[in-house]
Amino acid sequence: MDLKDELIDFVNKSISDADKKYETEIFPEDYSIFCELHKLMEDEEEDHNCIGCNLDENALLLYSTLGLLEGYSSVVNKMRMLIITVYLLIERIDTILGIVEIHKGYRTDNFKTLYQVRKWANFVKHPKAFILAHHPIYSIEGFSGNSKLRKEAEVVVDFKFIQKYYSDDKHNDELYKEMQNKEGVLVVFPNPLKLISKLCSELQLFNRILRNNEIYREILKKKSTFLGFWTIEED
Repeated sequence: MDLKDELIDFVNKSISDADKKYETEIFPEDYSIFCELHKLMEDEEEDHNCIGCNLDENALLLYSTLGLLEGYSSVVNKMRMLIITVYLLIERIDTILGIVEIHKGYRTDNFKTLYQVRKWANFVKHPKAFILAHHPIYSIEGFSGNSKLRKEAEVVVDFKFIQKYYSDDKHNDELYKEMQNKEGVLVVFPNPLKLISKLCSELQLFNRILRNNEIYREILKKKSTFLGFWTIEED
């Protein structure tokens, strides 16, 4: 088996394990852990809170995506799709954390995956000078062949690189010099299993924060609960 085949097998195994982890941690029932939130912010059976439903919708999208990624033929397409789908979910989580005004220092310390995925999503959505790279090679963290790939590469795009060049635009000129007409560019994406494992822990923490804090629930209830919603539906 050559290095390319080894890499594809490694990526697919990581994604498969991530899929199982996500299902176990976030979908222990036929619905996600977010569905329990709406009951905590409804006073009557006729009321409807939208927070749980909106989060469940994006959690389900990620669940479905994980099951489809093995069908993608290339590492880059698997990882781009995974990163963007995780990004859609974590941006909604961050919006809610902002609404209840959870301290930024706490969010930085306890929701590190949110920060990491946002930076990788910047790279996927806004490649900037990366568009000038010739036939980049793509891998993921933890692959046994990475040391060989790194030695052969002129430029390595890993999370350290992403933090420098895709947090803002102040290093754009330097980035263009790094990438212009480069042939030996290696991109090392996050390991799917490690990424999803950390994400699951943070999603469960998010749920606990809302479940255990009456003040946060009251703030959200005022902004997101439609009183008598199901009565109107029936009429």
